[in-house]
Amino acid sequence: MKNLFARINQRNFSVFLLLLGIMISAWFIFSKPTALPKEPEEDIYPVEALFIEAETIQPEISVFGNVRAARIANINSMVAGRVVSVSSLFRDGSFVSAGSELALIDPTEYALSVEQRQAEVDRVKALISELSTEALWESKIMANIERQNEIAAADLKRLVDLEGKGLASKKSKDETELVFFKSESTKLRHSQSLERINSRIIQNKAQLIAAEASLAIAQRDLLNTRLIAPFDGYLTDTRAANGQRVSRGETIGRLLSATELEVVFDVPDDSFFGLSTESQNANDRQAGLLFDRPVEVEWKLGSVVKIFEAQLARQGAEMAPELGGVKFYAVLAEGAHLEGLRAGAFVEVKMKVQTYKEVFRLPSTAVTSDSRAYIIENGRLRAVDVIILRSIGDELLIRADVPSAGVSVVARVFPQIGEGLKVNPRVSD
Repeated sequence: MKNLFARINQRNFSVFLLLLGIMISAWFIFSKPTALPKEPEEDIYPVEALFIEAETIQPEISVFGNVRAARIANINSMVAGRVVSVSSLFRDGSFVSAGSELALIDPTEYALSVEQRQAEVDRVKALISELSTEALWESKIMANIERQNEIAAADLKRLVDLEGKGLASKKSKDETELVFFKSESTKLRHSQSLERINSRIIQNKAQLIAAEASLAIAQRDLLNTRLIAPFDGYLTDTRAANGQRVSRGETIGRLLSATELEVVFDVPDDSFFGLSTESQNANDRQAGLLFDRPVEVEWKLGSVVKIFEAQLARQGAEMAPELGGVKFYAVLAEGAHLEGLRAGAFVEVKMKVQTYKEVFRLPSTAVTSDSRAYIIENGRLRAVDVIILRSIGDELLIRADVPSAGVSVVARVFPQIGEGLKVNPRVSD
């Protein structure tokens, strides 16, 4: 009996443990927390922002250029011959004044040619003078003959009348008629002679013009035996020596103007439209280029910097798209050469361009490829269309429909940027 109770107690204890395990498991199952679905959170993008305000800006462009002589003359031999004299200044780099004799070509042949042409002119003038005197005497003789002819004609008329009345013989009339015809023949001969003399005078006057033209050419050639500096300047590429024979038109040197210097430089395409006579806005283009504006030229010699004044003078005759710019010329102020500046110097050119009013300055990273910028309003982005007026280095001058008093703009756009994004701006200067 005791064993029976022991078995019953063991069985109940096992059931109890089983039930207790089931109850504990059920408690764990039914008491576990229930996970509710969580609403997705909106992404917040950290962005770099900057505060911009409308400004009036006159940008300055800085480019490099070269100094060159405004006038360059080739020293050409205008006549052929042997060089008999060369100036001691006729060397590369020498300064020569206007009117200085640089070299002399043997003038003997050309002096003789002048004498020959002068003799021909004198001969033709003498012949014209002789013919003019002869024509004068012929004219006087013609006057006497015409008077005689008039008397003979009157006598003939009178005898014809008398013969008709029977008061004169036919013989007397014939003799008078013969005298008249002789007088008429003499008049015709002298008239022909006078015409011939006048014709020869005209021919000789034409010869005189030709002779004087030949004389002028010979005199010019004689003057051209002296090679003269046409203006103040520096010599270069000189190649002439005593005894050297030169041909007509041969170049023996070049002269670069010393006092007339100019700077040649290329203006980039993006700065070209800033050189206008009118302010630019969203819808216009410049009316024309504004010349005579001041230009600052810097010449650096190691640690020494010399500054010269110049004025924008003209634009290149052709556009050069392969160079990516437009060529311009600025004339240096008088006296630049006194500071040692010469043609060939490499200089930096600084120049103010068009003034832009009510514009904003933005880094180029703040504008998208489709010309949009993003302003920050109440922590969110709003896209605005911008009009790019010009670039200044890494910055852009723009116009946009935003308050001129100032607004925060995203300084660097990113691929996910878009209208309405929530951002955490970090404002920089």
